[in-house]
Amino acid sequence: MNSTRIIILFLIFITIYSCKNQESGLIFKQNISNEFVYITPDRYSESRDSLKIDIPLEFYIKNNSNTNYDFVETTFFIDKKYVYLGNYENIDKNTKEIRGEDWEIPKGKDNTITSRIEQLYIDMEDAKKVFKKYAVNKEIESFRDSAKIVSYKEFRKDFPEIIKKMEKVPDTIQITTRDNGKKNYEFRRFKINW
Repeated sequence: MNSTRIIILFLIFITIYSCKNQESGLIFKQNISNEFVYITPDRYSESRDSLKIDIPLEFYIKNNSNTNYDFVETTFFIDKKYVYLGNYENIDKNTKEIRGEDWEIPKGKDNTITSRIEQLYIDMEDAKKVFKKYAVNKEIESFRDSAKIVSYKEFRKDFPEIIKKMEKVPDTIQITTRDNGKKNYEFRRFKINW
């Protein structure tokens, strides 16, 4: 009878421990942003067959571990290519501060960041449809500034075919973390849901 109790208690302990381990670490969620989409010319491109599209990606990151993360970094892979620092920026949604190449998240704390990547493109035909839909009064072939479109949430509803094109090649975000005092870095990759 005592051995049965010990086995039951052991199984309960293992179950609780495994549940706790699943909850610990990094919590990551992608939200659909209400920030605005922009279309801008690519000043360095010789051809005029596409324009840059600035889509706000919103991510919720929480440190659910028992230690402080003294290093948190995002890395993007668009069309399976590494996006270099300087070609994207992370903005803290609450404080509006630009997060540098890395930042800290103490245990139990979280960040919601909006990431804007400069290497996203929309072909000219799709750009014309977007300009027409939202009555953007700019000559698409010759404009040199930027066009503020609509919120990303609305853009997704209005142009699912553009989103589908963007998802043709899966894009990813890599979150790299380091627990305070440790030398090893851990990273996890997540698919970007356009």
